[in-house]
Amino acid sequence: MLAVVAAVLVLLVGGGAFAAYQFLGGGGPQPADALPGTAVAYTRIDLDPSASQKVAVLRLLRRLPNFTAQTGISSDREDLRARIVESFLAGSPACQQLSYQRDFAPWVGNRAAVAVVPVAGVPQPVVAIQVRDESAARQAVAALRSCSGLAGGTGSSAAAASTADSGVEFVGGYLLVAKTADLAKQFAHQAESSPLSAQSGFRQDMSRLGDQGVASFWVDVDALSQLPQLSGGLQAQQAMGALKATHSITGAFRAGSDYLELVLQSDSDLALGGETHNRVVDLPGSTLAAVSVSNGSQYVDQGWGQLQSLLDQAQPGALAQQVTAIEQATGLVLPDDLRTILGDNVTFAVDSAGLTPSAVVARDLSSIGAGIRFTSDPNALQGVLDRVRAKAAAAGVPFPLTVKQTADGLVLATNQAYADTLAANGDLGDSSTFSQAVPDAATASNVVYVDLDKAYDVVSAFAATGSSDSGSQSGPLGVLAPMKAFGASVRQSDGYTSATLRLTFN
Repeated sequence: MLAVVAAVLVLLVGGGAFAAYQFLGGGGPQPADALPGTAVAYTRIDLDPSASQKVAVLRLLRRLPNFTAQTGISSDREDLRARIVESFLAGSPACQQLSYQRDFAPWVGNRAAVAVVPVAGVPQPVVAIQVRDESAARQAVAALRSCSGLAGGTGSSAAAASTADSGVEFVGGYLLVAKTADLAKQFAHQAESSPLSAQSGFRQDMSRLGDQGVASFWVDVDALSQLPQLSGGLQAQQAMGALKATHSITGAFRAGSDYLELVLQSDSDLALGGETHNRVVDLPGSTLAAVSVSNGSQYVDQGWGQLQSLLDQAQPGALAQQVTAIEQATGLVLPDDLRTILGDNVTFAVDSAGLTPSAVVARDLSSIGAGIRFTSDPNALQGVLDRVRAKAAAAGVPFPLTVKQTADGLVLATNQAYADTLAANGDLGDSSTFSQAVPDAATASNVVYVDLDKAYDVVSAFAATGSSDSGSQSGPLGVLAPMKAFGASVRQSDGYTSATLRLTFN
């Protein structure tokens, strides 16, 4: 019954994430202080985690091509809340008498959240919106319900009575919106006596997450797995089975003066293993893109049985059939050879040097630098390689890669020069572009990196051939121009696994 009210109010506050400087202020409680402690999922947007972060998000996003044209955001001082509400009102003739400035701006606060709260085993949504003037908020909700035809009538009497059955309650400076009045009252009572912010699991997870940034979320995976809707049905069982080693997941979207960042964290039983010197930092400074995975053999030990169980739930013997087909085609013995291949570390890299349009078109591997450095038992790796080569030769398939053994593994590369480069120690780790995109890469278990400045140069070379629209504002060059690098890393500490995705800007 409150679909229209909730949608408008969430859009109203959510749209303000890109709002003006004049709305930077505000403190007070977080939405978790006004939501029930029995919530199993929580997503929050905070328009003022700090003025610098909010302004940085807007400033960086506005540098992307067509952002202004697609969103209408043309100034750091524009208040999108007004744009969203006025657009809604314009599409609802019965609500033309309402005004954003008069009916909404006086009471809407900085923060909002959506939570999922189980009631008798059924997950129920509840919206929390910070308010600065409860009386004004009540009047706005009543007026909105009345003109939208949700109050059972029109006119002042309907508007005055609408809050009685509206599913709206006020708790600690927040407006709660639920499906029914009974649910809203129940949630408000629970929030007053035992709010989400007071729950030990939530507090610990959010404390470990640190800065909650512009937006954040939290999911209690253990509690979700107990809900009847998620414990029945094959797809639900498979989904929860994949997460059975995970107890909770949290995340935050943050911004700095020259980067946007998404941080994901899980309380998990999965052991990634430690890392003191990820090989990705030894790549050459000319690296365009790289992917590095450490302790992969441990992933195989931990995940192979779980993968088999998940696939067998859908089709008994499915994994065994696929393994047999792969072994026959490649000569591999699984999962043993997979443990050897992943070993202690596998790092894949593509170099920017030599990556020219002519070399790509001609598939000239002597010019293009790409390869993989394996850190594992050299003899075992060589044995796997020999079997794969023999299988390829028997099938008449060429094996064009250069092989170079190292003291701690081997290298496969597109040519001898790049094989020698990968086997040596480069200086990518000393690059400011790299270190800004992937802080603490040396101690991360897994790393992904793309130098977008170098990607811009490569795309520019292709655009110069005149064979595409790469150089247009809406093409790859226009998108890449303001960006510097992309990095992602995964690390583990004290039972928590954290993944950071960061986009840096020039």
